[in-house]
Amino acid sequence: MTSLDGAARSLGRVGRGMTLAARTVLPVDTNPVPADWTHVTKVDPENAKKLPLLYPVYLRHTSAVSVGGSADVTARNTEETFDLLAPASVPVFHEPSGPRHVTPGPASGPTCSPFPRC
Repeated sequence: MTSLDGAARSLGRVGRGMTLAARTVLPVDTNPVPADWTHVTKVDPENAKKLPLLYPVYLRHTSAVSVGGSADVTARNTEETFDLLAPASVPVFHEPSGPRHVTPGPASGPTCSPFPRC
């Protein structure tokens, strides 16, 4: 290991330590999740994974629903999932795992987004 590599690693450790210290000491909330959320249910729009029959019961015990997956996610099945969750009384948000999974905006949702609006 060269001295430059060692210096870069040390600098990285110091930076991570300062970030942790700043989050602990400073009264700044860097977490965009609302403080009253205690549980988030993840729903995968993949066609092979269907919502359970009693999913409305599950939604009574969650603070929000995240819609997203990593395999076989399409605009169509994502929109269908948002349509199924439209009657939910909790916020429903889109959590795409990659650029291909971003949908142009389902008619029935999402009610909020983890990303800033452009």
